[in-house]
Amino acid sequence: MKRLQTDLFKAGLRVFEDLGFLLPSAEINEEQAQAQTQVAVTVEFSGPVGGMILLTLGGPILPVLTANMLGDELPTTEAQEIDALKEVCNVICGNLLPNLINEDAVFDIHPPQVRSVKNLESFLQMPSIHQAIGLEEGRADIRLFLPEEFLKREA
Repeated sequence: MKRLQTDLFKAGLRVFEDLGFLLPSAEINEEQAQAQTQVAVTVEFSGPVGGMILLTLGGPILPVLTANMLGDELPTTEAQEIDALKEVCNVICGNLLPNLINEDAVFDIHPPQVRSVKNLESFLQMPSIHQAIGLEEGRADIRLFLPEEFLKREA
């Protein structure tokens, strides 16, 4: 499972650096740890193994991420912010999937879905691999949900 968590971290790190022009870190400071979850998006995938990625952002990072992705100055609209977060989650998923089975495996990536922050508890009860990434004064939490038997095999 350590391999999958490392792959998850690398995919998130790469996307936030290259797409979001942010300086992500594995170290979470006190401010980042206390940041309240503001928004959540999932991307489901199917293929040799099915699963889902849940991406949540805490703190005031989404407008900055969106402005960086658009190459614009703040302020951004809520619609732009949601689209940016969906794209980030989609790209993280696309970067991670070749590492799950092998590079030649073919997956279907389903459209990203916005999730209610209030209803995340049901997701958090499912077996997953979690990686937190520090983003300026905020935090990204990426969870990879896979079938339990697949996770056990990777342990």
